[in-house]
Amino acid sequence: MKDLQRIASLYRGLLLFNLVMLIVIIALYPEQFSLLRDPVSWLGKMGPSEGWNYYSSFWFFSAALLFNIFRWNQIISVLAQNPAWKKPLVRIACRVVLAGFVLMIFPCDRFDPVHSTGGSLVGLGLWVISTMMLVRLKEIFESSIYSVLHIILHGSALFCIINFALDTTLKGFSQRPAILAIVIVTNICLHIQLKERICPY
Repeated sequence: MKDLQRIASLYRGLLLFNLVMLIVIIALYPEQFSLLRDPVSWLGKMGPSEGWNYYSSFWFFSAALLFNIFRWNQIISVLAQNPAWKKPLVRIACRVVLAGFVLMIFPCDRFDPVHSTGGSLVGLGLWVISTMMLVRLKEIFESSIYSVLHIILHGSALFCIINFALDTTLKGFSQRPAILAIVIVTNICLHIQLKERICPY
C-alpha cells in the first residue's frame, strides 16, 4: 500500500506541477494562445532564429519536460520494486512515456517529426497504462460505470488520432478530451485502489 500511495502522490504532484507551469507558460507566450483550440506543443516553440520573443516560454516549457522526465523516473523506480514490473506491457508502456518526454524537448517548429513522435509516445503510453488499470479493476466497478469509462477513454483517444491523422482544424482541440480522459480515468483508478487497499499489481 505504501508503494501505491507513493505512486499516487508522485502522479498527482506531476499533474499539479504541469497545471501551474501551463498557466505560467501561457502568460509568457508571445502570441495569443487558445487553451481550447491550439496544440499544446506550440507553447514549446523556439521561434525565429533571429528573435528572442519565445525565449522565456520555450525554456519554461523545456524545464517542465525535464521535471516530467525526473518525476516519471521516480514513478518507474517505485513500480520497479513491485511484481507489476514483471509484466512486459507495464515496463514497455512506462518506458514509452519516458522516451516521449525526452523527444518532446525538441521544439515543434524546428523538429516537428521528432516532437510529434514524442507527444504520440507519451499519449500512447499513458493511454495503455490507464487502460490496464481500468481492466484490472473491472470487478470493483459497476458494469455501467466501467463501460462508460472505457467509452470515454477510448473514444477520446480515437477522436484525437483521427483529427491528427487527417490534419483537421480540430486537431488542437482534440488533445483536450484525450488528456482529460486519461487523467480522469487514472485518478479514479488510483482512488479506487487506495480506497479498497488493492496492491498495484
